[in-house]
Amino acid sequence: MAYIRKKNIVLEVIIAVLVLAFCEWFFFRSIIGTGRGLLIGDRGDGRLTTLLTEHWWNFFSGKEKFSEIAMFYPREEAIGYTDLLLGYGIVHSVFRLLGFNMFVSYKWTIIFIHVLGTASMFYLLRRKLSVNSLWSLFGTIAFCFSDTLARHLNHTQLGAVAFLPILCIFFIGFVDNIKIRYKRNFDAYCLIAWFVLLTYNSWYIACFTGLFCMIFLGSYCICLKRNGKKIFSLFVRTITMIGKDIIGYVIIMGLLYIPFIRIYIPVMKLSAGYAYDECMVYMPEFADIINVTNSNYMLGWFIKNLQLSTRGYSIEVEEGFSIVLLFMFFLTWVLFRKRKSVIEEKGREPYKNEIVSATYISVVVGILCVIRLSANGVSFWYLVYTFIPVVRSMRAIARFLLWLSFPMSVVTAYVADRYLTFEKKHLQIIVSASVVALVFWSNVNKVGVFHGWNYPDEVEFISDVSVPPADLECFYIIDSKQTDTPWRIYQLDAYEIATVHSIKTINGYSGQFPDGWEGLMDVCSNSYENSVFRWIDEYNLKNVYAYDRAKNTWIPVNKRYDEAMDDVFCPAENKYSISYGLEDWKQGEFAWTSKEFETHICNSKIKDSGLKIHMCMQLSKYMDQNADLKPYVHIYVDGELAEDVEVTDEYVELNIPVLDHDNDVYDIQIKTNGYFNPAELGQSIDARDLSLQLFYIGA
Repeated sequence: MAYIRKKNIVLEVIIAVLVLAFCEWFFFRSIIGTGRGLLIGDRGDGRLTTLLTEHWWNFFSGKEKFSEIAMFYPREEAIGYTDLLLGYGIVHSVFRLLGFNMFVSYKWTIIFIHVLGTASMFYLLRRKLSVNSLWSLFGTIAFCFSDTLARHLNHTQLGAVAFLPILCIFFIGFVDNIKIRYKRNFDAYCLIAWFVLLTYNSWYIACFTGLFCMIFLGSYCICLKRNGKKIFSLFVRTITMIGKDIIGYVIIMGLLYIPFIRIYIPVMKLSAGYAYDECMVYMPEFADIINVTNSNYMLGWFIKNLQLSTRGYSIEVEEGFSIVLLFMFFLTWVLFRKRKSVIEEKGREPYKNEIVSATYISVVVGILCVIRLSANGVSFWYLVYTFIPVVRSMRAIARFLLWLSFPMSVVTAYVADRYLTFEKKHLQIIVSASVVALVFWSNVNKVGVFHGWNYPDEVEFISDVSVPPADLECFYIIDSKQTDTPWRIYQLDAYEIATVHSIKTINGYSGQFPDGWEGLMDVCSNSYENSVFRWIDEYNLKNVYAYDRAKNTWIPVNKRYDEAMDDVFCPAENKYSISYGLEDWKQGEFAWTSKEFETHICNSKIKDSGLKIHMCMQLSKYMDQNADLKPYVHIYVDGELAEDVEVTDEYVELNIPVLDHDNDVYDIQIKTNGYFNPAELGQSIDARDLSLQLFYIGA
């Protein structure tokens, strides 16, 4: 009998491995074996995370410091502007050590992490939770191969959801071995280290993990109370069993988090996080619970008819669950509520009823936390945002739905195994296998894993870059052809060049940006290099070069400065010169100012023709914002009040006489107390404070 049982187990394992191997291939079918060298993500976020991960290979190779990346030079806190991706970096470095280039290494890092998540999810269900093989396959396929994950791997850092099953395995091991000290401590320290590594890798996933644990703990206590269990006694008994080991847990966690805290404290000082209004465009509606987009094979036709893409929300809200998983989740919840006494009567699994109940409740509460309850963005997320300040660092809150597919898949598979049973074994197998096939089908989309770039093109780009000068300490990118390339591509071109050649760049692209860096964003702006020169002066940078992408040449910054000054002192008709604060104005275009705007203008014609300012005020909108306002608009030239403008809703063209300056440089300030916030007035989702429409300033 033992031989037969062992033979059956081996057969089950072989079948499961073959099924999951096929699922892995099918999941990555758009990436693997196409012969085109396709990469996950795109040349925007996908390339950014590739370069951030390459930082760890450069660190392990001794080319870069732990907390200093190649972009936004010389700002040392720049590594904290986005995810650290350390977990990816460790795996990526192994592939680099094996001789793969950074693009291929990162591609296989994401695939390896996903395979690790698949294997650990099946192990969690089959071995740690004793779920049969078919329902273990159901839970694994529902979570690891979801349509939502395939599409949102454009943000490759979200692949870190694959860390969650291992986190759960260590937690279950800790609970199961709580009375055996050495086993308990092994699982406890592994649990702590794995969660810390998750935090160092992907902040969103770690933060959602913490948020769900808080919701679960509250739900668990409520379930214990409802079932007559003594919460305080259970707490005291647990603490007594663990004893002094808790101190060790706290100390180890504290020590592991010291580098993380040192990295992010400077960033926290610079930014208080995202405003609540900025999260609104990332806030899903109830329909988004099943929004797997038009590309889904099973539900695409239905989603297309809903026309959800016309709402103007971010595509981040498209984080829907498999309709099969969602149906099974609620079906098993109903079955569990009707038959949950079966487990307790057998006495095999103490507290499992409360744990299962709390998991169901926590998933539903988690969904309700991020769902938009009205058109103007009313949501329970406001309570989370208010009372848990750490979540203010997250803007794409709809990603919580992707995270919730993990506990949803686990609890559904666990309860289905125990309660969705039939007397006839063959009927049991047919039903279970059918549901597994359905959940697989529900996760199939027409595109597969998102791919928008390839490594042959990337290798060609970086190979064509001429060797940087030997004395170069840092550089910035320019383009003499002034193409319509998106600004982030220019910035990432610079970051890629810096990373490959182990040099530094003033340019950069990330979730946040350094103070005073804004003028460097648009490489093709007329004011771009003026902002570069100011940055160089502010940080006293030496041996700076410009890299002209169009000509593939390196130009000393002094030469670029001289060329720029030639343009300044020989201005064309109606051309203003050095302008700090706004970018590339032209007649007929405008830029919004804040309540205090300042710019410096160098133009020899101003002393003869006067300072010309063309702008439009917004009196009626100012009064909508503040009915008691006594509005004013004051214009200062070189610190002296030059014009007190009557505030109206009209377009005005001012001509202000100015005193002669030897160097023809004028300091212009426009101050007002008038502003309006479109989001607060319910006009749009724009949450900025807007004051004046500035059309032109110059001679």
